[in-house]
Amino acid sequence: MTTNQTPPSTCTAGANSWRVRHLLLLLAVAAVVFFAGLGRLPLLEPDEGRNAEVAREMLVSGDWVTPRLNTLTYLDKPVVYFWLVAAAFRLGGVTEWAARLPSALMALATLLLTWFLARRMFGDSAGLRAGIILATCPLVMAFARLVIFDMTLVFLVTVAMASFWLQQASDFRRPWLDVAIFASMGLATITKGPVGFLLPLLSILAYQALRRRFGELKRLRWGLGLAVFLAVTLPWFIPVCIQNPDFARYAFWQESLLRFATGSARRGGSVFYYVPVYLLGFFPWSFFLLLAGGNRLKRWKELGQETHKSFLFLLVWAGVIFIFFTISRSKLPAYFLPATVPLGILMAQAW
Repeated sequence: MTTNQTPPSTCTAGANSWRVRHLLLLLAVAAVVFFAGLGRLPLLEPDEGRNAEVAREMLVSGDWVTPRLNTLTYLDKPVVYFWLVAAAFRLGGVTEWAARLPSALMALATLLLTWFLARRMFGDSAGLRAGIILATCPLVMAFARLVIFDMTLVFLVTVAMASFWLQQASDFRRPWLDVAIFASMGLATITKGPVGFLLPLLSILAYQALRRRFGELKRLRWGLGLAVFLAVTLPWFIPVCIQNPDFARYAFWQESLLRFATGSARRGGSVFYYVPVYLLGFFPWSFFLLLAGGNRLKRWKELGQETHKSFLFLLVWAGVIFIFFTISRSKLPAYFLPATVPLGILMAQAW
């Protein structure tokens, strides 16, 4: 008696074919949304012009340690993003297009990582939807085309969170994922300061605490991770402190702690500051996600254990970002940007 079953190799080939199509579609969307007309408009003041000028002076002076603006030391932000823009200037000339290229590339990399993570969590179709949602989110569309640090930070935070998710899924058996977690946090730290390691670390701690599996964190290779983190950050941090002895105090005390706790930057707002940022910056998906979220909560008990875990991970990831910057006395719409990745994946699954 014969059966008419499809060979496993045929199923695998079909799945790979769909993944290639999804990937090509997402690349086409990114080409239009992130890259088309990238250098058409002049740089916006003050942020774009200032950041591009710091990178230009870095390229001209050959000093890749201490950023400068109008030849004066400029230590308001760490150095990684300036390196990226200076490298783009070297490759493409000192143009608006080259200045904005790093942010567009980071947006593309974040989109592809979001697609990959959503696929691993919820399947191929959810990956495609997550990529499209992220690419059409107004907040992402805007910052992917600006000479600003935030898109690079989003990518690096996403690398850390995705690496942890994959590590726990592998039962903590892959040391290279520990390296990825701590290396990305290190790069994020020398991109935009302590927030680079605080956002992923707090998210991971809160997620494990809510699952009542805090002890699992002992299985992370913390010694290896700390060595990797220091190997990434210290080669720049030590020389910049030698050249600028007040840098450590200025960076950690004035630019980080005082801004967070006292609002010295004069960018305050109420506890509801990020509600309109979410509604408008994640539009139209913000409204759909609220409706879908209510429906999912009613059916929470019907969901499988793995789906529960995925939802909780994404909710905690987005929630920590929302709470952290709501508590902060310094608020800007860009600070909400890292939350668009978990929210995009949640919306993709709820679609």
